[in-house]
Amino acid sequence: MKWFGMKAAAGEAGRPVLARAWGSGAVALGEWPASYEAQLRAGVIGNPVAQRAMRLVSEGAGACALKVG
Repeated sequence: MKWFGMKAAAGEAGRPVLARAWGSGAVALGEWPASYEAQLRAGVIGNPVAQRAMRLVSEGAGACALKVG
């Protein structure tokens, strides 16, 4: 296939493998936090989009009027 003026490799067999199977040993399981709460906390602290989303949801839930009775 010819995209943007570039010729494809002969037979497409010469392309490097981009990903391997899970058993390649690339993931160190000992580096994860122990509990679900710790994993969630570590994920949210490092992600400003998740922090903003949680803030918007919590502010929206806090603004709801509750009627008891």
